[in-house]
Amino acid sequence: MDRYSSIKEEIKGMCDIVELIGQFVQLKKTGKNYVGLCPFHSEKDPSFTVNPERQIFHCFGCKKGGDIFTFWMEYHNVSFFEALKDIAERYNIDIKGLSGDKGEERAKLLEINEMAASFYRQMLYDPVEGKKAREYLRKRNIDDAVAKEAGLGYAPDRWDSLYKLFLNRHIDIRLAINAGLLVERDAGDGCYDRFRNRLIFPIFDIRGRVVGFGGRTLGDGMPKYLN
Repeated sequence: MDRYSSIKEEIKGMCDIVELIGQFVQLKKTGKNYVGLCPFHSEKDPSFTVNPERQIFHCFGCKKGGDIFTFWMEYHNVSFFEALKDIAERYNIDIKGLSGDKGEERAKLLEINEMAASFYRQMLYDPVEGKKAREYLRKRNIDDAVAKEAGLGYAPDRWDSLYKLFLNRHIDIRLAINAGLLVERDAGDGCYDRFRNRLIFPIFDIRGRVVGFGGRTLGDGMPKYLN
């Protein structure tokens, strides 16, 4: 058995599916199984069942089912590797060396997102660049404490602010395009910033990592909201 399969089985062996799912779904023991309201669709009568013997779950309403990894992926909207990593961390299981190409690319994308989020926050509180955005927030009674807690930022009204930052820091531009932060020009001669003159709302995953952005225009640009 390779290390990947070994760790997967180790996690499944240490994790009790009833205990794990029970942190997110109120379960009640019925016979050999546990039942509760399905977290994946709206229902009044519980059709969501967890089988501790087989370590699986199944919903008779929406037909979703699987093991601990399937539940984590569906509930938290993450990839299999992220689910494996998240659950492994909860049980202090070392999974170093399992990232592979996709895992490494994912880590780089997260790093790029964090860099962009930091840049946008800096621009929001720049005396000149962020003045319009700060005035917009004040008019809507959003104070600095709330803005900082939400990680709000501002994308300057220029075509290449973030693009130049990435170039200066030797970031792989192709990854920045994949992250949705830059757009490649039709002529193929460079890129431009996707978010311009917009109040920026970072999107976080359950681990507090920036996985995307939303932007509200502060001018006449369309669309009004861009994700």
